Amino acid sequence: MNSGSSLLWNLLANIPVFIALVACMVFVVMRWKRSPKAALLALIGLVLLLLHAPIFEAVYAFIPEMIASSGSSSWNTFFFLGLINYSAMAFAFGFLLAAVFVGREPVRQTAS
Repeated sequence: MNSGSSLLWNLLANIPVFIALVACMVFVVMRWKRSPKAALLALIGLVLLLLHAPIFEAVYAFIPEMIASSGSSSWNTFFFLGLINYSAMAFAFGFLLAAVFVGREPVRQTAS
């Protein structure tokens, strides 16, 4: 299977993820007036995740072919690709985590 059809099949396999991310974006936009800071952070995180999937699917579809044609060592390249991939995902999840905690008021302790 060539890299183009591999990319297409991998993107088709991610359709449920894309649908869930778009549904979450719609939900976030519906909650915008209630807490705009949290909604903005969540929307940024969701957009980054939505962009992350096709970009890295394309990278992983075409890079192995390029490495094989160049004859260089692949473990080093895949190590750095994985590092970049998971760092980008952690960056996006960082926005989602910040959205969970932004704008919360501290819990007031009552005297017993």
